Amino acid sequence: MIALVGGLCAAGCQPTALARAERQLLWHKSIGVGLLDRPTGIAVHSSGELFVADPGSHQVRVDSSLRWLDSYPDLRAPAGREPEKDNPDISPHGLVVAWGDPRLPDPDAGLNTNVALTPPAGGTIVRTQWRFSRFSDDPTPMNRKVTVSTFPLTVIHGLTEDLAVIGTLPLVHRRIRIGATGRTIENDGVADIPLQLKWRVWEKDELLKTTRFALIGGLEVPSYDRDFSSRSFDPITGVVWTYQEKDWWLDWDVLYQFNTGRGAFRHDALKYDIAYSRRLLPLEIPAKQPWALYGVLELNGSYTADGSHRVFGSPGLQLITSQIILEAGVQLPMVQELNGNQLERDFTLVLSLRFQ
Repeated sequence: MIALVGGLCAAGCQPTALARAERQLLWHKSIGVGLLDRPTGIAVHSSGELFVADPGSHQVRVDSSLRWLDSYPDLRAPAGREPEKDNPDISPHGLVVAWGDPRLPDPDAGLNTNVALTPPAGGTIVRTQWRFSRFSDDPTPMNRKVTVSTFPLTVIHGLTEDLAVIGTLPLVHRRIRIGATGRTIENDGVADIPLQLKWRVWEKDELLKTTRFALIGGLEVPSYDRDFSSRSFDPITGVVWTYQEKDWWLDWDVLYQFNTGRGAFRHDALKYDIAYSRRLLPLEIPAKQPWALYGVLELNGSYTADGSHRVFGSPGLQLITSQIILEAGVQLPMVQELNGNQLERDFTLVLSLRFQ
């Protein structure tokens, strides 16, 4: 249930307008549109437009569009002044917590880096990717060259406003060319399936910026595929942190996987990532802006208990609209310290489509 708070309306506010706004709130919550998370107040600007403060998803809804607070400078209280006293038109829960591109969804995962954001309760995000990797520089006389195409299908569902469940089904196609014999081997299958919970344990909301911290825990469940499965249940634990301002945000994560399999799957693995994202276009978000283009620069590292260490630099782009997110990027090797007969990874191409 959504409860209206006190001090919602300035003098002269029409009850019918507030009733209409309340119906819109209830409608969005009931169908799970995902634009609102914790709507706590409705207010009326002197222009007659209706505002909804939502500290859960950090948005401000203006009738059926979303706008920057910068478009309404009279709603932003000067430093040291309390908005509920100095701006009687707005809710005491304040529009001052708004951040991000208010009309656009916030990515609940980066290209290769986790974020400490979660969908609203009942909200669902579906993401499909194509990841193409090429491997070469075989240290053995076999002169192997390998290409791997992975098609992970990921579903993220908000159980509560702070807790989300994440599941990924990774489909794999692998092609191995053995130069010493001229033989080519191709395999198709399903890799092991990671199931995770993301729990946002801390948040700090300020004027047009926010900081989030979340814990991640889960289990990689074996697919028992002959070519791609470890046939073991492997626990996963980690942390993720996000800091976001109006035009940019920073994410980092650290994940540790306890591998209990045998052979190539027996070594524990540590994964760490840091990502910087900045809006490239438009330079300023106008009212009713339907899209935004972001540049992404990531550093992705992994270390396994056999002593192998890989680090990749990963530039990319994100085109974010109100319903979908299109992503493209590439991972380029910076450090590859390998132990054994592993091949070096030349590059990885990433294409992604996300619905929410």
